[in-house]
Amino acid sequence: MFLILKNSTSDEKVADVVEGESLLNDGTSIVVFTVLLEMYLHDQSFSVTSFITEFLFVSLGGVFIGIIFGWLLSKAIHYTNHRQYQVMLSIIIAYGSFYLGELLGVSGVLATVTSGLLLSYEFGKHRQEEQFRDSLDGFWTIVEPTILSIIFLLIGIQSANYLFDVSWALVVIIFILSLVSRFIVLATSTMVIPRWRQRFTLGDSGMITWAGIKGTMSVALLLGLEAEASNDHLLVSLTFSVIVLSLIIQSIGVYPLTRRLSKEH
Repeated sequence: MFLILKNSTSDEKVADVVEGESLLNDGTSIVVFTVLLEMYLHDQSFSVTSFITEFLFVSLGGVFIGIIFGWLLSKAIHYTNHRQYQVMLSIIIAYGSFYLGELLGVSGVLATVTSGLLLSYEFGKHRQEEQFRDSLDGFWTIVEPTILSIIFLLIGIQSANYLFDVSWALVVIIFILSLVSRFIVLATSTMVIPRWRQRFTLGDSGMITWAGIKGTMSVALLLGLEAEASNDHLLVSLTFSVIVLSLIIQSIGVYPLTRRLSKEH
């Protein structure tokens, strides 16, 4: 998605915002989903105080673990000049911080993102920064599409059981409402904050809204819901259907929409 946005317009700020936003959204969505799922499974009443407390603990705890773990391991780049070791170090930091965070009951995704930011900061202080970044880009450029291919294959396999036993009128309504609510939040944010208002137009907000496809993280959370609440077939069916609809419609429309907005600018 990010490559499509960057290749279809000369202004890369929208693609950069979508890419950065996805990292933040993935972390926060997992935290919110986990807290709400626990309430749902244990039939607990919603409490604003307990929700905020749990949210802050899981999210800030993940950031704290990421800072400590990422800072300690990222210092290792100053002790070797081998590119292979840099790649292995990035793997250790990514998976190590994630599983450490999950083990301690905080957000593993936020821990990974935070530790990754610290690793990038340490790269910036190394005299061979460009070589190390080229090595990491070469490795993760291969790994990322491979993993995504497996995930999308899994989407096709898993969703086949749910797509034919759902009200598609309701699915379309939920899909449209998700886009509308996302656009309202983005447009309001960019209009209220003066600095953002100078840089982003309503068209940019619309493009960011459309590019926010419900993809890999949504499926991962949905599979967790399916495993925990296997008896709630309707909820899982609706969610899977909205994800599939988002993948198809938004993926097809992002390029022509970007080109049209670029011409208007």
